[in-house]
Formats: sequence, structure tokens, C-alpha cells
Amino acid sequence: GRIDLVDPKNVGDMRLDFEGVHIIGNGSIYGFAEPIGRNIDIRLLPSIVPEGYQNATAHAVEPEIASRINKLKTMIDQGIIDQDSNNDGMSIILSP
Repeated sequence: GRIDLVDPKNVGDMRLDFEGVHIIGNGSIYGFAEPIGRNIDIRLLPSIVPEGYQNATAHAVEPEIASRINKLKTMIDQGIIDQDSNNDGMSIILSP
């Protein structure tokens, strides 16, 4: 999904990528926001939710991680990206 937070008094825009979870029962949203293009490690999401929601969050995040891994493998297999092209020590995280 998408969340827009706007300050009508501020004329400048600040856009961030957001990855998070919404706990429907109480309306809480937990997540990470980073400047656009900076990778967010969604594996960390379970660590920021209350203890009672950590397992459910991990189960919710797992299919997204698997999907991103499969997309990355496909891109490597098709020669779109080089398997060893990421030499900066950062993880490659694909957007859904």
C-alpha cells in the first residue's frame, strides 16, 4: 500500500519509501521509512512490532522475501544483472 503524510504548511516535499505492517485489530502501523532508492531490510520488521505480533509479522513478511529472492534469481538468470555486480556490501532489495 501507500501512505502519504502531508504538512500543508510546508511547501517542500519529502518523499520516502515505506515498508511496514498494519495491525488491523488496533490500527497500529509499524515500519521503516527511508529516502527513495535506499533499501529497506524487511527482515527487521518483526523486531519492531510488539512481542505478541512478532510471529504473525514474520509469517506475513516471508512470502514477500521469497518473492524478491525469486525476482532477483530471474534477473540474474536472464543476464539483466550480474550476480557479482553489488560490490558495495549492501543488500539488493527489489520493490514489489
